[in-house]
Formats: sequence, C-alpha cells, structure tokens
Amino acid sequence: MFPTVVVGAWQVGVYPVVYALAFVIAAAVAYVRLLPLPIPRRELESFILWCLAGAVAGLVVGPVWSAVSGFVQPAAPDAHPEPMRIYFVGAGLLLAGLLYARLRHFPFLLAADRACCVFALGYAIARIGCFAAGCCGGKPTDAFWGMYMPDEAGVWAVRYPTQIMSGVLQLATFVGLFLYDWQRGRWRKGRNYPFVGFVFLLAVMLVAGERFLVEFFRADSVAVWGALSVIHLGMVGIMGVAALGMVVGMRGRRSY
Repeated sequence: MFPTVVVGAWQVGVYPVVYALAFVIAAAVAYVRLLPLPIPRRELESFILWCLAGAVAGLVVGPVWSAVSGFVQPAAPDAHPEPMRIYFVGAGLLLAGLLYARLRHFPFLLAADRACCVFALGYAIARIGCFAAGCCGGKPTDAFWGMYMPDEAGVWAVRYPTQIMSGVLQLATFVGLFLYDWQRGRWRKGRNYPFVGFVFLLAVMLVAGERFLVEFFRADSVAVWGALSVIHLGMVGIMGVAALGMVVGMRGRRSY
C-alpha cells in the first residue's frame, strides 16, 4: 500500500519503521507495567533488555522460515512466503526471559503475568507495517467487507483485510488483558488469579487463537490436512500446551 515514504532525498521503509516503533512502545509499556512489582528497578531493566535482545534475535532468525517453509508447506500461487517474524520475535523474547530468570533467579511468571499483554499491543502495531507493505494479506473475495488493496507483488484486488483483522483482534486482546488486571486490582481486591502464570498462559491462547482464526482468510494459507494449514496445526499445538499448563496450574492452585 505505502511500502516507502519519501523524505527529501531519502526513502524510508514503512515496515521496518513501524516494527521499530512497536518494539519501543511495547518495551516502554512493559516497563511501566512491571514497576509496581516488588523487584529492584535495576533487575527489571536488565530483564527487559534481555527480552529485547531475544526479540531482536528472533527477528533476525525469522527469515530463515522462508527457506524452511518451502519444504514444509507449499506456497500459494499468488502469495509470498512469510517468515513468521512476529512469532520468532515472541519465541526469542520468551527464551531470553526464561534464560535470564534461570541465571538470575528472576520471578519470570510473576513478571509475565503483568507484561504479557504488551506482546499483543506490539503485534497490533506491527500489523500496520504489514498493511503498508502489502504482506500477510488476504485472499481475493467478493464479501462486502473486502478492501481493494495490493499484495506484495503489487497485484490489486478486493481482498480480505487480514492485516486489519489481525491488528484489531490483537488490540482487543491487549485491552482485554489490561482491563482484566486493572479491575482485579481496583475493584476485586482479595479475589486473586488462580495461579502464578495464569494471565501469561491466557495471553498465549488468545494470541494463538487470533492467528488460527485469521489464517483461514490469508492468501498464503495452504491446506495440508482438511481445511487446516501448517500454521493452523502449529497454533493448535501452542494452544494445547497453554491449556495443559493451565490444567497443571489449577491442580497446584497457588493463587496470588
């Protein structure tokens, strides 16, 4: 749509700028969300820096998916392979956070419950970059809510606005998790989360569930088992692991 913006003699790519903005905003909101925890500020800052480093590493590793996915899932005829950047970002962030928690005895799940909602916020912002670049777009449609827009190759058609759909759903996830935590603290004092890590696992399920739903409308989705693509199966696996974690947590049931 608007892959580059011309500023004088410079051409600025909208996609990387929006991704960088998503990183900065998500990190800032996460820091504010973590400040009320009984953790020294220096520890919080180190934890966030580790997580950011992991996210950047995931962003760098992500394009490898483009090569690998060609062997796992054939590309749709009118689609460009997507390197699953946002999910590699999430994986890198998670692994870096877990490693820091292991090395420094940091309460990862406690922090994750407070800050996990910002991943959905960053995800929603990043989808603006996808919309501008034309990537991650939808299949051609004659539905009344379709939008006339190009794909990455510049082919214009009325398509499902999957970038907007994804961004709106992720923004709703962020707002929902934020309000859930806010009303717990302001209006439901004494009524706690079922266990440490509950909100984090809930966020994982919601983020994966959004992608599972939107995948049905994407142009790069190719069914490999019934109507399900490789991405569908991957999201089912992620939601299954999160659900299993909830079952285990509920059995332990140490509320806070």
